[in-house]
Amino acid sequence: MARGTIGVLAPLLGGFYYGGLLRGIATAAAAADLDVLAIQTLPAGRTHAEYAAPPEFDLGLAADHILGYVCVAQGIPLAQEQVLRRAGRPVVQISGDADPTACRVVPDNASGVREAVLHLLEHGHRRIGWLGNLVQPDLRARHQAYVDMLRENGIEPEEDWLLHAPDNLAPGGRAVAQRLVAEGRLGGHDDLTALLCGTDLNAFGLLDELALHGVEVPRDLAVVGFDDVADAGKRTPSLASVSLEFDALGQAAAELLLAQAEGRGAAGTRAVPTRLVPRESCGCASPGQLSESRPDPLAVPLAAPQAPQDVLEEVLLRLVGGLPGQRPLARRAALLAHTAISTAGQGRDGRTPELLDAFGELLLRSRDQECTGELVLAARAHATRLGLPGPAGGAQLDVLATALWRALARAGRQQAHRDFHQVRELLTSQYAVSGDLLQSGVVEPRSLSWLGRTPAQAGCFAVTTDRAREGLSVVGAAAAAPDLLVEGVYLADRGTPGQAPGTPAPRATFPPRDLLDRADTHEGVLVFVVPVPVPEGRTAYLAITGRIETQVTTGQESVNQWGALLSVALQHEQTLQRLRASEERYAVAAEAANDGLWDWDVEAGTMYVSSRWGALLGDEAAGEVVTPGHWLRRVHPDDRPRVDAAVSAALDVDCGVLEVEHRLRTGGDHWRRMLARALRVDDGRSGRVRLVGSLTDIEERKLLEDRLRRDALYDSLTGLGNRILFLDRLTAAVREQPTSALLFLDLDGFKPVNDRLGHAAGDRLLVEVAGRISAQLRSVDVAARLGGDEFAVLLTGGDGTPRAAQHVAARLIAAIAAPVDVDGTQVSVTASIGIVGSLTAYGERSAEDGADAAVRDADAAMYAAKASGKSRAVTAAAPTGAAPGRAAALSTGRAGAALQQGRSGAA
Repeated sequence: MARGTIGVLAPLLGGFYYGGLLRGIATAAAAADLDVLAIQTLPAGRTHAEYAAPPEFDLGLAADHILGYVCVAQGIPLAQEQVLRRAGRPVVQISGDADPTACRVVPDNASGVREAVLHLLEHGHRRIGWLGNLVQPDLRARHQAYVDMLRENGIEPEEDWLLHAPDNLAPGGRAVAQRLVAEGRLGGHDDLTALLCGTDLNAFGLLDELALHGVEVPRDLAVVGFDDVADAGKRTPSLASVSLEFDALGQAAAELLLAQAEGRGAAGTRAVPTRLVPRESCGCASPGQLSESRPDPLAVPLAAPQAPQDVLEEVLLRLVGGLPGQRPLARRAALLAHTAISTAGQGRDGRTPELLDAFGELLLRSRDQECTGELVLAARAHATRLGLPGPAGGAQLDVLATALWRALARAGRQQAHRDFHQVRELLTSQYAVSGDLLQSGVVEPRSLSWLGRTPAQAGCFAVTTDRAREGLSVVGAAAAAPDLLVEGVYLADRGTPGQAPGTPAPRATFPPRDLLDRADTHEGVLVFVVPVPVPEGRTAYLAITGRIETQVTTGQESVNQWGALLSVALQHEQTLQRLRASEERYAVAAEAANDGLWDWDVEAGTMYVSSRWGALLGDEAAGEVVTPGHWLRRVHPDDRPRVDAAVSAALDVDCGVLEVEHRLRTGGDHWRRMLARALRVDDGRSGRVRLVGSLTDIEERKLLEDRLRRDALYDSLTGLGNRILFLDRLTAAVREQPTSALLFLDLDGFKPVNDRLGHAAGDRLLVEVAGRISAQLRSVDVAARLGGDEFAVLLTGGDGTPRAAQHVAARLIAAIAAPVDVDGTQVSVTASIGIVGSLTAYGERSAEDGADAAVRDADAAMYAAKASGKSRAVTAAAPTGAAPGRAAALSTGRAGAALQQGRSGAA
């Protein structure tokens, strides 16, 4: 026969608060032999910081399993709680908005806050502020208790003592600390000297930020938190905090719910006690020292008369926190210790395993696990109260005290090991699940096979099939329609599922009974359900049978993370399906095109590429999806800055176009020139940006262009520049480097060689002469063949005098005059050279006119050299424009004709 089930509706299902509540609910359920079904009302992936108003939830889910509901604050709207009550379901609130018709369990916020304010007043503080976010009812109640306690002590809180935080988490505390520092509100005569924080997380953020700014706690500011989470006593300084037993809160709620179910419940509010745990941050003594906050076991005031073990019980209870839920442990430890101490005082061994275990458990349930010394001292103090030791008992009491020390140390080590093991197991399973779900092409997300990598004992995944039926009504099995489709089932024991994948199921009976049958509230194993957003706006539900997680940060519990990853995997799966369909539509066109096509998702850092794209890179195995680095790493280093700049410009909304030529390494170390073109594409809905374009191999075209360009600027026979190139460089030199020199060469004796040996021999001779000219020049100089046997040389960056040019001319004459072997025949030619030693004077006119004049003058000087006997150099006397004469007439001669042809070619 199926057991009854307590339903829990909460925004989230893990961490110190929600996990602690669930642990207490499970304790009460176990005592009544019931199951617990914990339902998260926020969609998977949301966190504690991302909500304010309670979300509406489908109350029909799991309705047939649940005998009554524990509704945690912010889990569902108050109106939905009232729907459940009108439907005859027992409902108990934990905190939340007050409802006079509701049965509620709340923390006694006032008692703990009042104790904290009084404690700060005893430390001498009078300017005590409040930090928090007052959205939640509990926080409003805590703040009101703070105000009331100050007024009772004659202090009217000022308006700016209320420090509003954007949330009740660590970021909210950080924000307030930054504001205090920026406004200079610390350390002054009228500044706050103490702060009471609405939550420990607020206090953590405050303390961390203050430490960054050199503010010392408690010297500059005393701080008290609320909740007394596990990390409060482990910080430096340790955080004083109002302690609340979340387990007790959950247990009380479940017990009230069961009383309602049996007809014994009534509307009203039950408060769970809270009390202050002083620590370093409020100004109390360091750990291990005795103070008012860490009482001397010999000096604790107790009501008298009392039995000795009752006195010890009270001492132990106060040392570990003084909370009602700790009393049974303190009572058991006191009874065992009383017996052991009495035995040791008589000289016998009082140690028992039960005693050592009881003290170890008491330490682990302590709100301050640094009270080891006080617990042992309490045992010694009890011996003193009993009038021990006797003559023979001293040694045995020492043995007993040592055993207690060791037992407490061992309990702390074992707990630390358990915590470490739990965290390691959690991280390992989270890593494994992330790897599986993010490889949705390898693992089918819906199958839940990935749960085999986790401690989960069972799981079920179902998707809504009819969105129109999703409402707020409470449905039963008789009225339920098969509006869920089970898509995945996992059973760790490999049993036969009662609800097979692919079968419909009513929401009222989800999750399947298989999962509840594998739960065990005695071991803290519950069934958790989380809503999972899936494509097309539908909702799915992931149900897991697993352990309560209290050690994780709220919102990072496994079921929430798994649901979020599953949602992402399903969205990714649909995206891939749509992408494949889209690719099929243009696959034929892409294959037919000679260009490589690519689609770069800038945010995702992925590029979808065609097979031709991979072929262009010489990487046939590149695959359909690569990273941009697959392309950019192959770009020539000299071209990479230009490519990066072009990509950045294309991503700019004002540009949005990419067109850049670059060299690309393809297959080995071969470089080919490519043209990349693309357009920026914006997805208005998601804000994602893509570059979509093509890659074209332009190597052959560039080679042709290079060949045409070279033919246009270089002499095809000698490889020297032609008259067009030379005239361009000479014009630039007149404008920018006027100290350059010009040499005009004409070969002496070339025509007889050409006539006698033929044009082919003459060409070989010209090639040899061109090589000898180049050999005498620097890399910055320019040599050109102007036509026939005429050459010109531009010596750039000279000193503006003919001397350097004359030296070069002499070397050229000597080099050219050396014999040349042409087809076995020794021939010799010489050169006559005309020199313009400096272009400075030619810069007085336009650069083109200056270049024309310089060529005419160099030509005239060359003729003068020939007239003087050839094989020599003559320097032009003055620019043509300054001394008209024969040089002016030369504009109609060979140099003039060459110059005019160059002008025409350049045009």
